[in-house]
Amino acid sequence: MPIQMRAEARCDQCGKVTPCNVWLLGEKMIGLQAGSFIGSYAVATGLEGWFERLGVVVCSMECRALLERSPQFADLAGAWEACR
Repeated sequence: MPIQMRAEARCDQCGKVTPCNVWLLGEKMIGLQAGSFIGSYAVATGLEGWFERLGVVVCSMECRALLERSPQFADLAGAWEACR
């Protein structure tokens, strides 16, 4: 059974904080066979208009564009995903 918790999300660019819900859905296998481990699987909801990429969260398209130009985040692989 999933567990719901109240939480806050903080934008990694501007620092904006907004309330959200985190659903703990259980555990899943992470990684390839040699380096696999079991990790918690969680989903945050209530963040419409926010974006996530490899654990980095931003509150808007403007913050996303600023972060993409920042040298410290230039190495982030993968595509941005819209939060729910």
